[in-house]
Amino acid sequence: MLLAPTLIGAIAFVHGSHGWIYTSPGGGWEYLAVLLFISAAVVLLGNGALSLQDRLAGASRRARETGWSASASVAQ
Repeated sequence: MLLAPTLIGAIAFVHGSHGWIYTSPGGGWEYLAVLLFISAAVVLLGNGALSLQDRLAGASRRARETGWSASASVAQ
């Protein structure tokens, strides 16, 4: 995510006015947007300090401990 400001700046100030497709004259911004979204997904879903994986695992563990789950409430 350290490249996020660079990618956003490249989209806003350089490639944004050239259109969507990266192969257009001057280069578009779709490739940069894909890199930005993929890097955000890796940060959020990976095993790093900012990931959601441990938070989601903690929520499912708490649901098991309290006996509450969506499937259990539907089945009853």
